[in-house]
Amino acid sequence: MPSALRALITCAIPILFLAGSLLISHRGQEVVAKSAHQESSSGVETVKPLTLEDEERMNRVALKEETALDLLDGRLTLEEAAAQFLEIASSDPESLDNMRMAPGDTTEEKSLSQLISYARVQAGRKPDRYADALARIERSAKSLEKPKVVH
Repeated sequence: MPSALRALITCAIPILFLAGSLLISHRGQEVVAKSAHQESSSGVETVKPLTLEDEERMNRVALKEETALDLLDGRLTLEEAAAQFLEIASSDPESLDNMRMAPGDTTEEKSLSQLISYARVQAGRKPDRYADALARIERSAKSLEKPKVVH
């Protein structure tokens, strides 16, 4: 790899990290809130800063999206990703309650169901890239399901 390209890549990663950090920082949120307020032509607008709970919720969603992408890209197995989803949901009572509304009989099945839902959303954003991976994941998920006993 040419040294100029290597230097560019080496510099790009920290720059992207810093830009992302600014956007999610309180200062970045204030800048976005000000610009949203200034762009309004309707007259009265209320912009509220994110609460700590909002930030934590957004972080959990981002972690779940990242987990789904790692699964689709093959960096995690289905079992690893489902366990990670359960760990993320278990970190907050509200998140755990939301996961419990997912289809499934056990907490693990509910976690797997929620993971598949996130993977479907991510695959829908890039169907050319993820269609085959999603089909493989859905087949694997079906093989993990326990047969239902009908009386």
